Amino acid sequence: MTALAQLQRGFARDVLGAPGTISPQICDSARTDRETLLGVYRFAYGARLVEALGKDFPATAALMGSDAFEGAARAYIAAHPSHRPSIRWLGADFAGHLARQGQAMAADLAAFEWALGLAFDGGDGDTVGPEALAALAPAAWERLRARFHPTVQGLDLAHAVHDVWRMWRETGEITPAPAGPAALLIWRRNLEVQYRAMAAGEAMLFHRLRDGLRFAAALDDIEPNQAVAWLAGWCAGGLVGGLETAAPSPPAA
Repeated sequence: MTALAQLQRGFARDVLGAPGTISPQICDSARTDRETLLGVYRFAYGARLVEALGKDFPATAALMGSDAFEGAARAYIAAHPSHRPSIRWLGADFAGHLARQGQAMAADLAAFEWALGLAFDGGDGDTVGPEALAALAPAAWERLRARFHPTVQGLDLAHAVHDVWRMWRETGEITPAPAGPAALLIWRRNLEVQYRAMAAGEAMLFHRLRDGLRFAAALDDIEPNQAVAWLAGWCAGGLVGGLETAAPSPPAA
């Protein structure tokens, strides 16, 4: 390892939480000492990460207030140091961190904002329209499985935070949501991220199909005609990436 590489690694270790690692190799300046100089970089690194979380979770920050959000963000960063080259994934468990700290509504709002970002960044994929359902032979419905578009996500939350987020986007004001279950669908259609609430039965069907169950096997406690209507609506909305009706392979002789 070259001397420069050693110096860079030592500097990184110092900034990332091992103060004193690099200070013996740093000179005091004419204005201040080396620890003060290094402290600028240590503070700037943490501040940049807090800023990144604020950009990923702007409504959550508005809900919590700037001081509370910064405190939560710094505690999260200390407990979950960034291990990826891209800062994009820093906030992957921020919603979980808030939930573990007892911030239930903020956690739900953070989970919603993170899901919106994942939908925007998600991969492209083909979609099938409701006409694909109409073309199915009656016998194919017994074998039918639905494959969803790569950006489709289902969230089961304890607060209707999608309404909080929408009002914040429209008015700049944020009002806490009352507690109450909210099942949400989130996906991207073309370049636009979309979301909507699901009824309890629709959410049940979605999660069963997303887990790989055949459509016929997913109908327990769900009225079949209503289930077909929900599936057709998902196809019309660009949520379904494919329909699979292949018969199972015969057992080996």
